Amino acid sequence: MPKGQCEHCLYYEKENPSYGECHRYPPKKLFPENIKINLSMTIKSDDIDEPRWPFVCFDDWCGEFKSRATKTAGSW
Repeated sequence: MPKGQCEHCLYYEKENPSYGECHRYPPKKLFPENIKINLSMTIKSDDIDEPRWPFVCFDDWCGEFKSRATKTAGSW
C-alpha cells in the first residue's frame, strides 16, 4: 500500500472507511460543479452553503502529502 495516499497523511481526517476530509488548507465554500460524488458519500443541499474541507478518498494522493509519522507532540 503506497504511503503517499491520503489515509497515511497528517492532514487527513477519516469520515468513514472510504473517504475523509483534507485539512491541509482552511475550509472553503463548496460549489456544485466542484463536488466529487461517489456511492459512499451524500452531499445535502445545506452543506453547499457552509464552508467545508474538501472530501477525498482514502486512496487519493497529492503533492502536499505529509506523513503522519512526522507529527510530534506539540508540533501544532
